[in-house]
Amino acid sequence: MNDPHVEKLTYHVTHGDGVQYNNPPLLEWENGIFSVRAVDGEVVVTMKVHCVDEGLARSEVEPTLQAWQIYAGLEFGVGAFDLEFQHSKIIDRAPAPGQVVRVSEASVTACDGKVRIVRGFDHYPAPPTHFVMTPEVEAMYTLYALFRKGKARLSDVAYYCLTVVEREFCAEKKKCREQAARALNISTSVLTNISKLASNNRGGPKECRKWPGGTPYTNDEKRWLDTAVKALIRRVGEHAAGVPDLPQITMDLPLKP
Repeated sequence: MNDPHVEKLTYHVTHGDGVQYNNPPLLEWENGIFSVRAVDGEVVVTMKVHCVDEGLARSEVEPTLQAWQIYAGLEFGVGAFDLEFQHSKIIDRAPAPGQVVRVSEASVTACDGKVRIVRGFDHYPAPPTHFVMTPEVEAMYTLYALFRKGKARLSDVAYYCLTVVEREFCAEKKKCREQAARALNISTSVLTNISKLASNNRGGPKECRKWPGGTPYTNDEKRWLDTAVKALIRRVGEHAAGVPDLPQITMDLPLKP
């Protein structure tokens, strides 16, 4: 090709057993780099910027797609909506006579983010407008997703996320909990309660951070801790997006099953 240009990237929507999409309508959205068209189980990304190869185009697109998936996963649950890369459409902007458009070989590569849509949902999740994926968001969500799949303990996830927040938002290296609480507009009592519930003397033998554990969690405590972890991840992504005047996260978090 004389002047290759990636015109489109196509992804396939997949989901786990027990999830049903009831003819979701067309969903379209865009930013300054690309536009998205999601319909009939496919997500087609049309590039607005010039990319000479598939790898470069995907590196421009997939962080935003992963943020979309993570945000939806925090809202609706983990594990039932994935985007698998299928192929790209590459055109030549200065073709020689008789040259044709090249479509890459299909390759199935799951985006790193995982999301879940409510079973029987009648629409695809809307993309977040004030949330970005950072290394911290990605790391915390990856571990949280493992917990939701039964491959990690909630106490470990909560302690890990609390540690990330307190270290990343501690400029003076003292009173880090208070600094993180101010930076993210989270009540200090929320972070303190996460610390207490994720401590070594909480959780039964199968849910504790260190053997032999201690007082088992009540169902309400598990639900609160799950909700608090999601709130931390979401807030870090919102803060990174520069959202002004974020409402304070307080102890009366809405509990979701």
